[in-house]
Amino acid sequence: MALRAVLCVILTAATASAQWKRYGTSLMGGWATDSPPAHDLSYFRSDPCSRTDTKARVSWCCQFGSLERKERPEAHTNLRIVGKIGVFTIYDLEYLGDDESAPFMRSVLVQTAPGQFHEIHLQEVMSLGTLYPSEMVSAGRQAILAVRSYDGNMFHILDENYFSILPSGPVLLDFAPVLEAAERVLPADKKIFPRPQYDFGSLVMRVETERRDASAQAEGCSGHIIVPFRVEQQRVISGTATYFPQ
Repeated sequence: MALRAVLCVILTAATASAQWKRYGTSLMGGWATDSPPAHDLSYFRSDPCSRTDTKARVSWCCQFGSLERKERPEAHTNLRIVGKIGVFTIYDLEYLGDDESAPFMRSVLVQTAPGQFHEIHLQEVMSLGTLYPSEMVSAGRQAILAVRSYDGNMFHILDENYFSILPSGPVLLDFAPVLEAAERVLPADKKIFPRPQYDFGSLVMRVETERRDASAQAEGCSGHIIVPFRVEQQRVISGTATYFPQ
C-alpha cells in the first residue's frame, strides 16, 4: 500500500507538471499546437468559444465577432468513454447544436487525476463532413488512440491522427518514415495517390499509385505499395516497401 501511494504521488506530480499538448483543426485551418492547463469536466461542457480561460480558449474563436458568438447555437454535449491507456481514461466530448444528430465539434479529453482533464484534440467539422468516434487501436503490443474525420468534399479525404499517451502527455505519431519508404520504391512514371490505408492488425500501410501524366487520371490507380511498420512508444519505424504493379 505504501509503495502504491508513493507511485500515485509520483505519477500525479509528473502529469501536473507536464506540458500536455493540444492539437486541433477548424473550418478556417488548424492552429499551432499549444499547451492549455487542465480543468474539471464542467469547464469543457460549455461551447469552446465561450471559455473564460484565455489559455484554454481555441484560437479560431478569436476570429468571430461578438455578434457571431451570440448567434452560435447553444451547445449541448455528449460524453463518451473511448477507453484507457495505462492509468489514463480517454473521453470523446461531442458538441451538438440545433442539429443534435451529429456534433459540430469534438473534444478529446484525457483524465489525468480525479476531477482533472486535459484536452488533447479539438476539431470542428466541415459542412458535409463527419467526426468519427475516437477509438483505441492495438499496434502490436502498444495501445494507441485513433482520431479520425472525413472532410465530405469531392476528394473524400479521411484525416487520421494517431496518438501515444505517455505520462508526459500525448505524442502525435509521425508516419512520414512509412511514406518515405513508399516513395523510394515508386517507379519514375508513377505518383502516390494521397489516401494511405493503415492496417494496425497486420501493421502494414497500403497506398495506391497512379500515372504522373494528367491524361491518365481517368484511368484510376495503376498499382500499389505495401510498407510494413511498427510503433515503439513515440516512434513509427518503417520496414522495407514493396511495389506491386497492376
